[in-house]
Amino acid sequence: MSLAAGSDGRLDILNVANGHAIQELPPERIVEVPVRVRGGKLEAEPLPELPPALAEVIRQLSDVHELVAQAAVAGDRKLARKAVDLDPAIEDKETAYAALDRMLEAHADLLPAFA
Repeated sequence: MSLAAGSDGRLDILNVANGHAIQELPPERIVEVPVRVRGGKLEAEPLPELPPALAEVIRQLSDVHELVAQAAVAGDRKLARKAVDLDPAIEDKETAYAALDRMLEAHADLLPAFA
């Protein structure tokens, strides 16, 4: 409502460009953070500096998301597999590769770039 009305407000959480909200991530990455609405514009609220171990995990996951997006835009299976390789949450890489291949095959009509 604040955004449409041009008034100030706050959203508890929203996916926005990082800007300087999470210092440990590049500004162009998409992050889910609290947001202020000021003068009809969204401004990600800066978060406190993260502990180094947490910052590293967040960087890794952000890198994985970036690779997934690049793979989707380019239709590049090698980039998609690299995202699987780098994802610390995926323990069984071979099963993940097989799932990726099945998903791309099942949705070939929606993902023609991967054909």
